[in-house]
Amino acid sequence: MLLPQEIIDLIIDQVSAEGRASQLMKTCSLVSHSFHARARTHLFARIYLENRTSGYQTRARRFLSILKYKKNSELLSHIRSVKIFLRLHAQTYSQQQRSSRRLLKLVGIDTSPIKAVLALLKDASIEELILEGNSPCHFRNHRMTILLLELCSNPNIKTLCFHGIPNIPSRFIIGNGQDRSLTRLALRRSTISDYWFDIPPPTVVSIAAGLETLELVRMTSEEFWKVSHSICPRLPSPLSQSFKNLKNLAVTFPQGNGEERNQRWNFILGVAKTLESLELCLGYIYSRELSLHLRTGHGHPDNTSEWPPFDASPLRFDQLKSLRRLKIMSVDKCRTSSELSNELTFLATILASSASPLHVCSVILEISFAASSVSRYREVAMSSILEPYKWLPIDRVLASPRYFVDLRSVEVMVKGKLTIYDDVDFSSSNILLDSKEIDFAALLPTLSSHPQISLVKL
Repeated sequence: MLLPQEIIDLIIDQVSAEGRASQLMKTCSLVSHSFHARARTHLFARIYLENRTSGYQTRARRFLSILKYKKNSELLSHIRSVKIFLRLHAQTYSQQQRSSRRLLKLVGIDTSPIKAVLALLKDASIEELILEGNSPCHFRNHRMTILLLELCSNPNIKTLCFHGIPNIPSRFIIGNGQDRSLTRLALRRSTISDYWFDIPPPTVVSIAAGLETLELVRMTSEEFWKVSHSICPRLPSPLSQSFKNLKNLAVTFPQGNGEERNQRWNFILGVAKTLESLELCLGYIYSRELSLHLRTGHGHPDNTSEWPPFDASPLRFDQLKSLRRLKIMSVDKCRTSSELSNELTFLATILASSASPLHVCSVILEISFAASSVSRYREVAMSSILEPYKWLPIDRVLASPRYFVDLRSVEVMVKGKLTIYDDVDFSSSNILLDSKEIDFAALLPTLSSHPQISLVKL
């Protein structure tokens, strides 16, 4: 018995949401003609490209070879997400290489297939664009920069993400000056700069009104405000009027003084009216406070009671009336066992800084650290990291109805690395500590036995 095409389409749609979707869709596309058409829509819904050296551009060449057949011309309309790994460092070529490249172009062979793909994608129905990099990028290649600008300016894009890319031209964010339909903008370990980009900016345009998710993580205060002004040139106008629909915000607090932290918190308060989810990356706050403490001659504290206090008064979460999800994560991974204890106390301090109970339903904590020890003290070092008393402040605060009245879920992730040095030859080996290996019922006994709160380890 043959199934109706609608049922087959629903089956394939469901299978595409499972793990190993790409391999499963390749298999489904070979079953029959009725499976083939629907499977292709999922196979080409997401594409990944790399721009490194010519040897790494096989994906782009393969994609172009598929599109050269007339029967595959409709595949561009299936693309919804594009992820590109960029490496835009200045490349130098010898005279012989330059002559070879010119000769190849004369005979119709493109030496940069990724540029040809970008030219095709600028008019595709792309809803998500992710640009990643892991080295300093300099947008000196004018043709490549223009193609990326046209791609970033695609009016169909709803999600625009930059990960690990410094010196992004501001035009990549605001586009060609036309009204954009962006709902999510993310810059993580990324900065903006127009130094290498000689095209004048468009007329002043604000893209803040349509944003529902904004992620500005791992950047300095200067970069934070530079990006904020690119998004909304009318700042410092009332933020609640500029970011009318902002529901999710992820920010990193600056390394600087308390005034800079207060400015960042005032930004959060400015968008608090519609804010439902807040992610705070606290990686450098306390380390900065500690370094100031050490420079004043106080020395290194021997226990957590001697560590300098952190003023959490600006971080009153009860001012965020609509907040339902709170995520706090540490970015800096260089922590010893004693510093981990201090960080946990610090997290408990800011969680307990509210003057009235919070209506947050979900709290997520991500903590990372690194420690070292010699081999004969290996077990001692491991046990010192997971001592229950270090987790006691967080356990008490999260389980207290004085601070959280609607809390239903607490998710905890701990990532640690313990470096063990041999006693004889000082060779080193690493032990990775994962959340799955930790007994959180022993570390957080009040939460684990709470009748209304579920404790989940990530």
